Amino acid sequence: MTLGEKNQLRVVKVVIALGVMFAAFEGCNCPSTRLDPPPPGVCAKDTQCTGKGQSYRKGVCLTDRCDSRGHGDGDCCPGQFCTVDGRCVSKHEQSICTQDADCGAREAGRICLKRPELNETQNVCSFPIPSDTGACPVTYRLFNKRCIRELPCNGGCADTELCNIETNECEAIPLIPTSNHGCDKSCDAGTIKTLADPDGMIFSQCCALACLCEALPPLFEGVYGRYADATVTGNEIVASSYNATYGDLVVSHHDKITGQRTKLEFVDGFPTGGKLGGDPTGPRAGKSDPGPDVGFFTSIVVGADGQPRVAYYDVDNKDLKYAERTADGSWAIHAVDTAGDVGLYTTMEFTANRLRIAYFAKAVPGAMGDTTNLKYAEAKVASPRAASDWTIVNATPPLPVRKPCGGSCVTGDLCLYVDTPAPATFQCGKTDTGCAGTAPAGKICATPNGGMKGYFAQDPIPQIEELANGVGLFPTMLQKDDKLLIAYMDNYTGPATAPPFVFNNAKLRGVTAVLAAGVAGAFAAPVTLDNGSTCGTEKRSVGAFASISQASDGRIGVAYADVTDRELRYYGPPPGELFTDDTGCFDTTQLKHANNRIFIVDTGVDTLSAGVTFVGADASLYFTPASKPYIAYQDQTHLDVRVAGLKSDATWKLDYLSQEKGDAFETQILSEGNVTWLMSVQVGRDALGNPTDKLVIRPVILPAAP
Repeated sequence: MTLGEKNQLRVVKVVIALGVMFAAFEGCNCPSTRLDPPPPGVCAKDTQCTGKGQSYRKGVCLTDRCDSRGHGDGDCCPGQFCTVDGRCVSKHEQSICTQDADCGAREAGRICLKRPELNETQNVCSFPIPSDTGACPVTYRLFNKRCIRELPCNGGCADTELCNIETNECEAIPLIPTSNHGCDKSCDAGTIKTLADPDGMIFSQCCALACLCEALPPLFEGVYGRYADATVTGNEIVASSYNATYGDLVVSHHDKITGQRTKLEFVDGFPTGGKLGGDPTGPRAGKSDPGPDVGFFTSIVVGADGQPRVAYYDVDNKDLKYAERTADGSWAIHAVDTAGDVGLYTTMEFTANRLRIAYFAKAVPGAMGDTTNLKYAEAKVASPRAASDWTIVNATPPLPVRKPCGGSCVTGDLCLYVDTPAPATFQCGKTDTGCAGTAPAGKICATPNGGMKGYFAQDPIPQIEELANGVGLFPTMLQKDDKLLIAYMDNYTGPATAPPFVFNNAKLRGVTAVLAAGVAGAFAAPVTLDNGSTCGTEKRSVGAFASISQASDGRIGVAYADVTDRELRYYGPPPGELFTDDTGCFDTTQLKHANNRIFIVDTGVDTLSAGVTFVGADASLYFTPASKPYIAYQDQTHLDVRVAGLKSDATWKLDYLSQEKGDAFETQILSEGNVTWLMSVQVGRDALGNPTDKLVIRPVILPAAP
């Protein structure tokens, strides 16, 4: 054997050795020995083709140059395109990044990663790589050896395309020189055509190509828990809430012993048709298209048949809706009230063998313009199926909605009272600076749209803590003997025709109805339970987050928030008394009102927080079997769940039910006998900035309040 022949044999042996090594690393189904050039289907990226002007691509030696005019990108590997001068260039060079925002991380799920096998010097946009155990980050799902958030390739590709997981694009199937690659097959609904091995079949010199129809992963459940309500049934706890990812109404089922979730149902908000973008047996039946936005202000009860029923607000249509689970597991859904913007702050109870819903009417159109009030709907049958199955009445008299400038001002504009020249008119405008002289009392420097700069009185849209101006916010309802009691927040300020523009403070009010009297005309005139007055010139806005409950000894109570001072209050009339009109004033140096019915439970200034803390939101009142009141509520400053228990000396013991930071929204105490649970929503974000809100139900022991 000559020296040249020996050198040639040595080269062949090196090529074979390198081929075996790359087969092990690339995950291809490669033979243990090979020849040069290798046969079709062999994975050896460093194979040196002996033919002049050839390169190793797609498992064989092919012409080095691609033909963009004749074949488009077909001569190149997946993830490459053919340039006009005949070079196959990898698309990942177009995905160079320095931060996640360059990749649209929160929308598509790709993030900026170091992938030296793709680019040795710069980061590229990529889906995260699963761990050695195949695990993906929270909110991600495993698909085609990558961790994805949204559906790959927008949920599917045409039969003539494949889904390239590295570029997250549908690409035309390249010209494949080997047979039995499977890339020419059609995929069934619920599956996507992908490369069998994305690690060895994409970019640069790639292995022999093969495709498979990979089942779509289930859609991401999304984050849910806001606007939640829960109830205890015979063998579980069920909770209704809003899924913020999709804008859907969902119902979660929880084990009574541990509180762990056992099932999540998507009830309303997902489309019945459209693209199948996920496993049809998974969340939303696999429908990835957006649907109507529904599920604010949910309230859930369970009927005598054991099936849950949910009342809630349709955000898109501004309607009150109702959903009932049927015996076959489906949901019967219909709109209860569609007369204007109605259904906010919904509360539903099943009392005296009837479904009853109290809700806030923000704006109901009529002959005299829009009105606002507390409305009430009562079902005529045990399982209503249409609006005609409900009787709807006004629980409080309708009052005209205040709309400065008739509601014609766009965002950013003010409503100005222009009194010169006469006659005076309301006009939209903007604040300004540099008006001559000193501003008259009650006026600001502004310019009416199309007018001259000057000093004008402003009629702003009346809001307290971003709460709507109206009657019937935060209604809370219970049955007491033969009466129906509803406490609510009255945040109403009526229309004004001229300055001064004075706004009323919000009040806690109550209304009652005699159940035996029927629906129409059953409600008595509202009474004011707490008018927010102090024994000085100041007034407090009270009544937010109202929660009513009844003790076994017959006493009632209402927990609620003072949104001015961010305090927690309690309305507790003596035994035998229901709703009584507030008289007198509140000495702010005391924790008890002169009428002995209103108490400040938590001022937010105490040793618990070592300073001033805003408290009182999401109040939930509960009476123990021994008739002792406890209130769970939110510490808005630290996002903890506080609890207050009434002691024998008529003071309140303050403690915590949860200090997990961010675990303080939608708080609710649930009970059955002597067993209590806490429902709350944990709000947070993962390391990639994606929301991780989670509804949690756990058993709790209320601290002793001797």
